[in-house]
Amino acid sequence: MSDNAETMETTMTSFPLIEIEGPPLERGQQYGRQAANVVTKSIELYTKFLSDEGVKWGEICDETRRFTPMLEAYNPQYLEEMCGIAQGAAVDLESIMLVNARTEILYGRKKPVITTNLDDGCTTVAVMGGATRDGHVLQGQNWDWKTGCLETTIILHVKQDNAPDFFTLVEAGGLARHGINSRGICVGANALRSDKDFGRNGIPLGLIRRRILESKLYNEALAAAIQPTRAVSNNMMIGIADGEAVCLETTPEDVFCVWPEDGLLVHSNHFLCPVARSKYKDLNVMVSPNTLYRNRRVEAVLRPRLGDITTDDIKTALFDDFGHPHAVCRPPVVNGLGQTESMTIAMLVYDLTDRTMEVCVAPHKNKEFTKYSFD
Repeated sequence: MSDNAETMETTMTSFPLIEIEGPPLERGQQYGRQAANVVTKSIELYTKFLSDEGVKWGEICDETRRFTPMLEAYNPQYLEEMCGIAQGAAVDLESIMLVNARTEILYGRKKPVITTNLDDGCTTVAVMGGATRDGHVLQGQNWDWKTGCLETTIILHVKQDNAPDFFTLVEAGGLARHGINSRGICVGANALRSDKDFGRNGIPLGLIRRRILESKLYNEALAAAIQPTRAVSNNMMIGIADGEAVCLETTPEDVFCVWPEDGLLVHSNHFLCPVARSKYKDLNVMVSPNTLYRNRRVEAVLRPRLGDITTDDIKTALFDDFGHPHAVCRPPVVNGLGQTESMTIAMLVYDLTDRTMEVCVAPHKNKEFTKYSFD
């Protein structure tokens, strides 16, 4: 982590809020203009990371260009919005595509950029109305990723005429990552890695999640996760205020479902479905063995409180520091080379019934939340 990022960790209590509206190109231009400095940092983060792994800029451009025809077929408006972001931020489209397809480029290449030094992880939780104090459907997530993302993360509020408005926490330049929409549909995610992920083409995960957040109905949200061709594995936790939630453990070939038990659903970074575990070699447990206890730690806090769970209980569970520093709530973790690689960038807690999202920056030190709502 840079000295600047260390300073931000101790001083930041909220991420920049970017609000956009209008047709796709105009939305993108508004986004790019408002977030130009942060977009540039986001691009620099992944350009440097790939460069350090021996991937030159020309190769990066070749990687990003292969997504263009897929996006033209999948949703040309997303490509148009990315063009607008590039114009507004005065950068090239390949750089914006890099941010949106960074998972596929890092982990989906024939020679993936994947090392034991990059110990990333996320922990997600959903609680159904029957298990909460006030009957509200709740969801939460710790997002663990590269420490430099403290400088590149924003809250994006998208207002649309033909789809629900939504809030998403996302790396600047990206179209979506985690978030909630005005219909009470919420998406969280956990990285998964299997032995069948490499050397494939597919729709970037961030754009799949964008389509989930644009869904008006739960059926649409599930279809958005299930139907596209995917390049890498991923778990998507999709909940709705009407009272459903599911984890879709997706691979390039299959989709496996994990459902709440007694109204509680928790996931970290390994496959939970027995069929998936028998069919695929789980690569995440080799580089992030802490995934095996993080979901259990959250469940241990919440299960005794079934029927009385509140957002404060979810926060308590996500602040858990068992196994420090490789905990549910992770401080900056230094690898064997003395490099600071990953940390819990943000904690997100949602009330789907009230359509609110609370976000805490660097929760291992900061306990202050910023609330976002559609009112």
